[in-house]
Amino acid sequence: MSTKPKIGPHHWLDQSHWWFVGSSLIAAIVALIAEGPGDYIGFLLLCICVSVICSWSLTNKPTLYWTVICVIAALLVLGWTVEDPESALFQSILITAAVGWRINRLSTSLVFLTALLLLPLIGSLGPNRAEWGWWNWRVGTAFTWGLGRVVQLLEQTLTELTDARSQLINSAAREERLRISRDVHDLVGHSLTAMLLNIRAAQRVLDTDPKVAQQALSDAERVGTTGISDIRTALVEIRDENNGDELYSELRSSLPDGEAIIELLHQQSHISVTSSGNLESLKGPLAVTIYRLLQECITNCSKYALPGSASITLDVKSQEIILSSSNALRKEYKTPLPISEKTLGLISMRERVNSLGGRFNAGIEGNYWKVHCWMPRND
Repeated sequence: MSTKPKIGPHHWLDQSHWWFVGSSLIAAIVALIAEGPGDYIGFLLLCICVSVICSWSLTNKPTLYWTVICVIAALLVLGWTVEDPESALFQSILITAAVGWRINRLSTSLVFLTALLLLPLIGSLGPNRAEWGWWNWRVGTAFTWGLGRVVQLLEQTLTELTDARSQLINSAAREERLRISRDVHDLVGHSLTAMLLNIRAAQRVLDTDPKVAQQALSDAERVGTTGISDIRTALVEIRDENNGDELYSELRSSLPDGEAIIELLHQQSHISVTSSGNLESLKGPLAVTIYRLLQECITNCSKYALPGSASITLDVKSQEIILSSSNALRKEYKTPLPISEKTLGLISMRERVNSLGGRFNAGIEGNYWKVHCWMPRND
């Protein structure tokens, strides 16, 4: 016996047992008013049909299979013992609708439908020779069965749509969590790392070269200010307060673009930077992705590269963008290598590139750590 698909707690399909109970009782009352109580055997059999249908609707006992068998048996006895079995006609049609609706397996449902269609024919062959209105009965029975199948399909479709909606919501929530994780890592990680490196540099030369120390502290202040601005922008995006106010517009306009990328590359004095193409044309998600990738590459070069060995190449073409980074590893970072496929930085870079339909590779070649990114231009 197939089970009924789960529907929302307040949906009318979920309260269908009351429809069967109410319809069975109303049909019986109308039949008694129109036809009269009739023979006590006919009245008793009608009560049996109504009781069995109501019991199945409310408690699922007996099961639908046994409910159909009980109704068929009662109606056959009714047709063989009384001259006018029409008072119980709707009980058969009602249970036929249940067969079409509640039995998912089509072959089983068709077997019960056939038995219900043949019921008046078999009943008319009894000793009482009752007139059951064979053609009307068959049309009504087939129609209600078809209606039940339609309702079943609608119910299954509603369940599938509900499940699909839930999956989409969960997928969207997961993507949003990943995006927030990438933004927090890229913004906070890069800013704090750059500030820490500049502060350490200032400490080392504070007594011997105050000007260099001052420059390092100024760089740390600049990176911190930029980082705070980026974090505020990310927080506004997370809140999604798109109310058009001036603060929101200002923060949105502070997202990295082509000019921000050029400025970031110009600030790198310890890394050999090579760029080609129209960097100023970069904008939108593509510009943000390239900017974050450059930040991660710069941070990794600052932390792990041998002095003077780091290089970054950015090639902007009309149809594609290629970003590469290479640096020799310091001796203490060769084995074990702290950069792996499981680090948040590489995960963030890979996800950003993949989200734009690009390709990302990173790994060791000889004594060098190399990163290669390819992205199509869809702006």
